[in-house]
Amino acid sequence: MNSETFQVYKHSGKFGVHGPILALLISIAVGLPLSIAYAYIVKWIPFVYVTFLATIGYGLVFGFIGGYFLRLGNVRNTSVAFLTGLLCGLAASYLSWSGYLFAIITEKTPVYWPDQIFRAMQILYEHGSWGMHNSGPVNGVPLVIVWVVEAALIIGFTTMTAFGMVAATPYCEVNQCWLDKEKKIDTLESFTDPEQLAAFKAGDLAPLSKAKPKISGAQVFARLTLKHSPKCDIFYTIRIQDVVIERDKNGNPKEKVKDITKDLMLPHAMFELIAKFENFTAPATSPEPHSTPASEKS
Repeated sequence: MNSETFQVYKHSGKFGVHGPILALLISIAVGLPLSIAYAYIVKWIPFVYVTFLATIGYGLVFGFIGGYFLRLGNVRNTSVAFLTGLLCGLAASYLSWSGYLFAIITEKTPVYWPDQIFRAMQILYEHGSWGMHNSGPVNGVPLVIVWVVEAALIIGFTTMTAFGMVAATPYCEVNQCWLDKEKKIDTLESFTDPEQLAAFKAGDLAPLSKAKPKISGAQVFARLTLKHSPKCDIFYTIRIQDVVIERDKNGNPKEKVKDITKDLMLPHAMFELIAKFENFTAPATSPEPHSTPASEKS
């Protein structure tokens, strides 16, 4: 591969107002029944671990909805994506309270207004809403801490999921499509030469011509991540990463990934050339020829 410097992909910053508006409105519409379901899960299964997972899942769903409609609206502005994700997260947090009141109040209404939620918070702050083991209901400052943590989880996961779906996906301005297909190639030995690493960081992929196939079962290797779309015949992107496979306390494998490059833009004509690394394997070792003992020679 000849020495050539490739540019890092960056979003154009373009967007239409319909994208963020659609993402927020759909999140609210879907969030109404979702918040009620979330409230009943927390109410019926009052275990900290289940509640924690339900809260994360609730935020992730809101974030996915927001990110999906941001991409549907072709939003290529990361600041707008972050702000929209944050608004979706705030809506999700508000609706979680509305859903909670729906689950505990006898006279139900689909949505509870801010003043109703605030009065409910005051009552719960004084009298508590749930207890742990044989202790009484949790109220006061400890309860507020729980509310803050829950809101932070919902808003945080919603925001970062929606933002990540836009920020991590290249967009082809010519064909007006997202490069949302990924091909991961894990056949290369890890790159450790300082000169090669410096070349990669500068956008020069020439060191790939000197790549070595990884040993079968290696726990440390290099990964090529290609992002492309069948609708885009202009370019695709490649990201080179170092991957280390570690084991958790239960012995399950866990990847530790470190970026060597960001997403570099390559001409679409080079896609097949890079994709050939998918079949990059070490040559088979030939067995040593059988030697005849001297005593058997005649």
